[in-house]
Amino acid sequence: MDRPLARILVALTSCAAVSLTAVASPSFGAPDAQEAAAVQPRKGTYKGKTSQVTVEGAFRKIAFKVNGRRITLTTEPVIRHGFCLSPPVFIEEGAPPVTKKISRNGSFSFDRTFEGSKINRIKGTFVDDRTIEGTARYFFPDSASGQCVAGKEAPTFRAKR
Repeated sequence: MDRPLARILVALTSCAAVSLTAVASPSFGAPDAQEAAAVQPRKGTYKGKTSQVTVEGAFRKIAFKVNGRRITLTTEPVIRHGFCLSPPVFIEEGAPPVTKKISRNGSFSFDRTFEGSKINRIKGTFVDDRTIEGTARYFFPDSASGQCVAGKEAPTFRAKR
């Protein structure tokens, strides 16, 4: 084989190998699946607030209790939509506590059907072993008095141990 042609083929195969390696490897700075699954939540109480500043601070509180790979919602926040405030959806008097299993990637979700296919949901993820970040999505019905309009609110929250 001609020497210049052989050099071109060697250069092309090495470029192809480098390109395939770059595509197959994860990008720098992004955690791979093993790192994301490595979040081990600490046992204890996590307390925080929602981001809805139109609700007084004492009513924005949200709290969880973690025991192993299980999480319990202990304090539910009040969510505001226009002139309406959400009633307790997950923590009802006399009902057993709401407990869910924490997934391998550190996420969890508390769900309650609002109406039809609309679901009230508190969803969170452990961003590290001492912090939970997530959203609290609540739906609101139309009221007979006209003060409340149908809709939904989904403020974010952050809870720390």
